[in-house]
Amino acid sequence: MIEKLYFVYDAFAPQDTAGHRRVVEVTHYPLLDLKVLSALGYSHLSVVAGPMPLAWAAHRANKLKTQLKTQLGTQLKTQLRTQLKTQLRRQLGRQFRPQAPGKSLFTRFLGSFLPDLCRQRDASRFDIATIHDCRNVVLPTEEDLNTLAETLRGRILFQHEIRKALLERGHHITGDLHDILQTLILRGVIGRVPSVAVERFGIPSCRRCGNPSVVQASYASCSSQTCFYCPECASMGQARACRPLYYSPGERGRIPDESLTQNAYFSDEFSHPDKPGFSNESCNQDAPRSSNVSTAYTIVSLGTSLDETSVDLAMARSTLPVIQPGGNRNFAVSLPFELTPAQKHASQLVMEFLQNPEHNECLVFAVCGAGKTEVVFEAIAHVLRRGGKVLFAIPRSDVVAELVPRIGAAIPDARILELRSGAKSRYLDADIVVATTHQALRFFRAFDLVILDEVDAFPYRGSAILHYAVRRATARRGNTVFMTATPDRELLRKADMSEITLVRISARHHGRPLPEPEITQTRLPLPDETSRRSPFPGAFDRDTSRGVFGRNASQGAFDRNARRGVFDRNTSASGASDERSKTRRGDAETCRSAGNGLRLPDKVLAIVERSLRAGRKVFVFVPTVALSRMVCTGLSASLQVSAQSGQSPGSQNATPVESYSPAGSSSPAGNFSPAGSASQLKTPRIASIHAAHPNRDLHRKAFRTGALDIIVSTSVLERGITVQDADVLVLYADYERIFDTATLTQMAGRAGRTEDDTQARVYFVAQHITASMRSAVRLIQDMNRHAARSGYL
Repeated sequence: MIEKLYFVYDAFAPQDTAGHRRVVEVTHYPLLDLKVLSALGYSHLSVVAGPMPLAWAAHRANKLKTQLKTQLGTQLKTQLRTQLKTQLRRQLGRQFRPQAPGKSLFTRFLGSFLPDLCRQRDASRFDIATIHDCRNVVLPTEEDLNTLAETLRGRILFQHEIRKALLERGHHITGDLHDILQTLILRGVIGRVPSVAVERFGIPSCRRCGNPSVVQASYASCSSQTCFYCPECASMGQARACRPLYYSPGERGRIPDESLTQNAYFSDEFSHPDKPGFSNESCNQDAPRSSNVSTAYTIVSLGTSLDETSVDLAMARSTLPVIQPGGNRNFAVSLPFELTPAQKHASQLVMEFLQNPEHNECLVFAVCGAGKTEVVFEAIAHVLRRGGKVLFAIPRSDVVAELVPRIGAAIPDARILELRSGAKSRYLDADIVVATTHQALRFFRAFDLVILDEVDAFPYRGSAILHYAVRRATARRGNTVFMTATPDRELLRKADMSEITLVRISARHHGRPLPEPEITQTRLPLPDETSRRSPFPGAFDRDTSRGVFGRNASQGAFDRNARRGVFDRNTSASGASDERSKTRRGDAETCRSAGNGLRLPDKVLAIVERSLRAGRKVFVFVPTVALSRMVCTGLSASLQVSAQSGQSPGSQNATPVESYSPAGSSSPAGNFSPAGSASQLKTPRIASIHAAHPNRDLHRKAFRTGALDIIVSTSVLERGITVQDADVLVLYADYERIFDTATLTQMAGRAGRTEDDTQARVYFVAQHITASMRSAVRLIQDMNRHAARSGYL
């Protein structure tokens, strides 16, 4: 698609000799702008530059404004200094020529230099249009303007996304989309910036995600020799220097009183410094605001905008109707169960936070399985009753799919929009938007309440771009609620300093303490130990083991000889575990035959068999995809031998399910036959899963519904899944690059979540005890102590 080229112009009125009402603007059609501006008294328009791509046109307009401001400011200061001296002499009693009647002091001291300034301005013009030239231009209809303004309300979209939004909402416009958008920009209803803008000194940066590291495009869709695009947000549509980005705030019934450049209402989000996610106020107080494309400019009265000079300002303010709060819906919260005392107290604290203007951020610090989602339902309903909008943002797509029906059942009056990869509807209006965090890039000042669940999870954790997007999606006076079981140090610091409100939920809904992890120290096999026996040549050779465990992968858990399968017995543990943690130490373990998979120690197999014997399911977490396949194969072979030799009585409770037989399972035990021989009945059902697994959702559902006994997973299952009667086994728990404190705590939180599960157990198996393992155990113990003191257990 070829992008339109833009012109830079200077609109003025000849009778305005003082230059009080000059407008420097960027447009694709100068005569359209002159037609709109003629209603405000402008009769002439001078094209200063163009045609050129949008980013360069905006950059040129900004430079022109800066030059005019600087030139005028210098001359004004000189003249003012002269007049002050004159006034001083007059007070000393000297004789001066009397002031001409009808002339003010302001006009008299400007009169000496304004003609020269006007001559310099005229010299830069190469094409001047008058009101007579635009007599045949047809302006967009008010109906089209209202439709497009309402469609863009609270959004930040490309032009092709606006077309999709109109189609999805069932709207039809009769005029040209470019002309309608340009008219709304001149009225101050919407804003426009190049999606990759050229900042000061010609440095480009992305205006949609805030990324300062854009790259040069291999080809230009604007016929320009140089064009830039942003690789960080390319999955949401490519942001380019020639592609405009249109936005409008979500506060209904309110239109900005000032235009983009003069209005801080818009400037903060698009005048970011070098690091995205931080506004100019916090990082660079003295930095000048970057140019926005729509720039109403006046020489003397810098606070005056295009709208304020209009004789019919009411016309612009009536573009959007005021929406009545709540309508006929009461947004009553309906739950099939009663909240626990801990949940009720937390829900009350969140409501008090919304009514307290002192803080606009709240941290809900809750244990895994505490029911923190239900805690915020009353707060959501409170905002909806007042006519507000709510964003419920979650880092993971599968959790979005599970949360939408829960919120819909709890607040049946609310219209809910689900936004994630593969969503059918993306631009409908809704009361509650449940979305992945990346979808926040398409919203602008839209939500009065933003609830961000699992703030410590990938990809939101550590992403300045997603932090920037979520903050920009929040309304000016909106509130943000962070929910997590493992907050980072910055959130905890703010809570300790009373910079944000802290709400703590230390007990689960069933009122039993969290299962405290048991640490088992033992040597676990490495991938290259099976390479000689592997039927796949080179599948698990030394290079593969380097990819699984690098030289500094786990901070001392594996030495440099570990990649060759050599166990260093002289390596000491990194420290002792907490005195309350249950630690079982072991020397070198004997291993059962595991076919072509990893040969796990008997101690590990005993843990799995103990759970199976009790009729329980087992989460087995490993740090890498390669290990998920190999551990799954090894467990399948070892436990099959045990079951056939009668060593696993618990497997008698596991009956194969005919309906579950996924194609392309990652393990030999992944495909299940119909019930048949006794040995099949005794064999545990096991499969592996990882983020890119073709049967990921199918395996996840099968384990949750009971069609699987064991699932070997990477960290993809650490959140958002509840399985009845399940134990947790974390292998290679000292691999700190993956298994940090937050991850281990979340994995331990998969156990003991249901009300009737009183026998849940959690195991951390590793060669060494790391600081993350100790911190995870300590965190769980602290929550149990807090719940006991609060009377929740």
